Formats: sequence, structure tokens, C-alpha cells
Amino acid sequence: MNEGADIAAITRTLLAYCRCVDEGRLDEFAALYAEDGVHDDGRSRRAGRAEIRKMVEAVVARYESTSHHASNIEVEIIDSANARAHSYIYAWHRRTGAPDLEVWGRYEDRLVLREGR
Repeated sequence: MNEGADIAAITRTLLAYCRCVDEGRLDEFAALYAEDGVHDDGRSRRAGRAEIRKMVEAVVARYESTSHHASNIEVEIIDSANARAHSYIYAWHRRTGAPDLEVWGRYEDRLVLREGR
């Protein structure tokens, strides 16, 4: 186990969440989750890649463009296959005919190593 490499890989995963949403790469976004992964944003809970993809597709469809930013990323390696990450999010959303929407929040992620990633 190389903790520095693991932390870098997890950080890239968190940043990929943002990039995939902003670029409309929904299949890639869903693939960032384990097959039985859960996305829980406090308002709704989706389990499994198919449900997670449906959720993000509905969100992306509402906006003309988005820009998501993750920061203050802290990663805690638990063991060779499990980690926790805490980060902050800023997300800007443009919707035609409506004021821009800005969202600030905090992510708490539990990450597992499966299929070598």
C-alpha cells in the first residue's frame, strides 16, 4: 500500500465527480461509484449505478451549464480497501430564464477499492 498514491487517486476521483457532471459525461460519473454504491445528498438517496445515473441526468437536464468545484479535500485511509474523504463543494448552475443558482456544501464520502480502482 502506498498511502500517498492512494490519497492522490481518491482526490482524482472526487475531482472527476465535478468534471463528469460539468461535461455531461453521465456514464463516467456513475462508473465512479461501486456497482452497489449509494449517493445520498440529504434530500434523496439513490443506490446502484443505474439509479445514480438517472439522478444526475435529471439534475444536468435542468441547467444550461454548470461548474462544480471541490476543495479542502481530506482523505483518511482506513485500510487497504477502504477510505473516507471530506471535502467542500461550490457549484454554479445557469438556467435559461432564471437567476443563476449557487450551492455550497460539504461532501462526506466513503470509498472502497474494487476491481482495482
